[in-house]
Amino acid sequence: MRVLLTSCPLGRSQPPVFPLGLAYVASALKNHEVVCFDATVVDDPFQGLVEIVNRSKPEIIGLSLRNIDTAQSYGAASYWPSCVRWVKHIRECCPGAVLAVGGAGFSLFAPEIMKQLPELDVGIYLEGEESFPELLDHLHQPETVKGVYCRSDAQVVFTGPREFLDFDSIPMPRRDILDLSWYEDSRGVGVQTKRGCVFDCMYCTYPFLSGRNLRLRSPEKVGEEVEMLRREHGIGEVFFADNIFNWPLSHAEAVCQELIRRGLDVRWTAYFSERAITGDFVELALDAGCVHFEFSPDGCNDAALEKLGKGVAREQLAATYHLLEGYPRARFLCNLMWNYPQTGWRDFRDLLSLVFQLLRMKNVVGIGVSTMRILPNTRLHKIAIQEGRISSDDPLLRPTFYDPFPWSVVSALINSFGRVLKAIKNLTGLPRCR
Repeated sequence: MRVLLTSCPLGRSQPPVFPLGLAYVASALKNHEVVCFDATVVDDPFQGLVEIVNRSKPEIIGLSLRNIDTAQSYGAASYWPSCVRWVKHIRECCPGAVLAVGGAGFSLFAPEIMKQLPELDVGIYLEGEESFPELLDHLHQPETVKGVYCRSDAQVVFTGPREFLDFDSIPMPRRDILDLSWYEDSRGVGVQTKRGCVFDCMYCTYPFLSGRNLRLRSPEKVGEEVEMLRREHGIGEVFFADNIFNWPLSHAEAVCQELIRRGLDVRWTAYFSERAITGDFVELALDAGCVHFEFSPDGCNDAALEKLGKGVAREQLAATYHLLEGYPRARFLCNLMWNYPQTGWRDFRDLLSLVFQLLRMKNVVGIGVSTMRILPNTRLHKIAIQEGRISSDDPLLRPTFYDPFPWSVVSALINSFGRVLKAIKNLTGLPRCR
């Protein structure tokens, strides 16, 4: 079957991110003709789609909705209008093809998206490496495939969830479906070492999207993929696209050791937890090519950290950042949350204290402060409904933040402060802040 996989243009200027989800799905489509079109890397995606449809004549189009918006209050922007226009354009370009949608952005809002966009024939819920190929084998009976939204008698029907797949057993994602040079200006081409998240952060959708049990990929397979990217595609920087790279610590250490064993001259960055940072691990990660450690402590004191579900104390944050300060090569970033439930003056004081402590550290290369995006299937969503800040039937497709008065005034000041610090940094070389 002729398959076209495509992403959604975001409608704003930013470095493109390699569509890792599409690459995994492409690798699972063994007996089909697969073409991929990344709408984020071309100047005129609408004309580009017309051209590739005319060339490939797809029988089914798989659309990835990776994100619905930026999810950050300091740069809030909705991608939903662009998604709507793109879906309608696809249908106009290729009226006879089956149009399937998937991706994290779709799975979070699946019933509402299917309702609002009747042009969509099928929706792939959560992981698609097994359900999408199975759908192609049962295209005239999608209701027989688990993990699918389909239409029956003008009604949207969900076939029921399927088990999360064995991540270590699936093929390596295909990298030949796109020109990797398009992504050289981004933070690096994504590589996953695991799926699943054992943490319970108040606002986070990762446990819903990838499950609460960790599914680890063997370090040897991770090393093989990174080596392939380096040797065959000349990729010199990758991003480990895990929810948390260094949990469990033993697995992260094994991945680092494998990269060192293969002698790969590759730079990389990842998300880290302060729960599992030691001096030995920092040295190992640096030797393996780590150039940025990115943290999301979120809270600024013990009470906030407990409410947010971080499972770490302020003292441990301080110890981690002090440890990293002893390694000049260990550049790191910190993302913080503000105006969470029951925020008070002490939180504001402690937030300022933490930010200024970080600013004094020479190897801090970024600080982000944002309010929390309210997303379905999170503890924050339930709290916002209980407090009457949103209604239970709000689809939340447009950016909605937990930012109650009076501290919303401070949120506006924080965003302005971030813009001022950006300007100062450009003039003086201070650490980047946003």
